[in-house]
Amino acid sequence: MKTLLSFSTTAVEMPFADKVKGILEMYLGGQNIGTAEKALLFGEANPSGKLAETFPEKLSHNPSYLNFPGNMDDVDYTEGIFVGYRYYDEKGIKPLFPFGHGLSYTTFEYSNLTVSENEIKDDKTLTVMVDVTNTGDREGFEKLFLKAGETKKAVFHLDKRSFAYYEPDIHDWFVEYGEFIIEAGSSSRDIRLSTSVYVSSDTKLPVHFTLNTTCGEINSIPEGRAMFEDILSKIDCGFGDTASDDLGASAKEMMEAMIRDMPLRTLVTFTNV
Repeated sequence: MKTLLSFSTTAVEMPFADKVKGILEMYLGGQNIGTAEKALLFGEANPSGKLAETFPEKLSHNPSYLNFPGNMDDVDYTEGIFVGYRYYDEKGIKPLFPFGHGLSYTTFEYSNLTVSENEIKDDKTLTVMVDVTNTGDREGFEKLFLKAGETKKAVFHLDKRSFAYYEPDIHDWFVEYGEFIIEAGSSSRDIRLSTSVYVSSDTKLPVHFTLNTTCGEINSIPEGRAMFEDILSKIDCGFGDTASDDLGASAKEMMEAMIRDMPLRTLVTFTNV
């Protein structure tokens, strides 16, 4: 088996991936790419690149496959926030190579993942730190250069855009307040550590409730959550004193889950409000 040298500008299908000993993805290496290839293939330098995109097994697995190239001059971007690795994770599709994938001649260990604050406003910057140790016998690097056995702290600064998505209703970037999971790993499919932070925002999206609005939609905003809890307390689920039993507690949990999918027009028949 041979090592394949790949030159591409983006993710491509690689049906031959299991037929070669290794794949060296060089992207657009420039005029002196041959020197870099020699150094990597002969072990003079350690490969340390990470894929900035997901490589799917098939083109049809791509999240934009059904929408591209669109109709005439119009292309709909229907993926929403589920672009890249988020789409593959949500759909349970195994990629050929995940976002962040990249092999090395050495190994790394991640430890002590910390955040500067457990709760922040969206106009503040969060500092994330994680210790990275080169546990192999070769020097390796990415943003950090690590000698064999050396540990350094990687520091990341996450501002509002790190948590935001573009919201058409306000024509601006918007942070959906709530808990965000911060993960550290070798790739999107090789997560080693995780922690969380609660991000709040003073920006509110316009909300319009109708009789067809579900309780779950109401519960998604703080004001609605307080109202939803009040409504639940007035619902007679017919459990009586059995709610403390395992069966009663499970039945009540099932009822609450069902109610979250109910529109208001149906819910009013269950309450005395």
